[in-house]
Amino acid sequence: MATHTAAGTDAAGPIPAALTTEAVLLLRDVYRWQHADAQWAEVDDLLATLDRAFVVGDAAGFRQALVDVEFVQDRVSPVTGRPRTAPPPRTRDRLNQLVHALAPPGTHTDTAGGTEGRHDRPGDR
Repeated sequence: MATHTAAGTDAAGPIPAALTTEAVLLLRDVYRWQHADAQWAEVDDLLATLDRAFVVGDAAGFRQALVDVEFVQDRVSPVTGRPRTAPPPRTRDRLNQLVHALAPPGTHTDTAGGTEGRHDRPGDR
């Protein structure tokens, strides 16, 4: 995963805050997705592309990677005989890193894979 610093700019300009906010919302949804291993490998590749576009400030590439990630979920149909699982550890790690990098400073970035800010309710134990 690339090191996250302030995003640079390219010919397309910096990545708009509204787009990074949209990305954070989508990435938080990914934690709840169920896919076969092959689809998770595709999601991992797309998250790497999203990360690279963010690091270099490629707004067009970032937008396209975001659309592609969403498309994976939209086109998934039940695959007979292939187990569908929640995101594997590698995918969850990449999601955590991206959500924390993309969320505005001071934003609560609790992710579905973590326990930050969670409290036990009676009967949860």
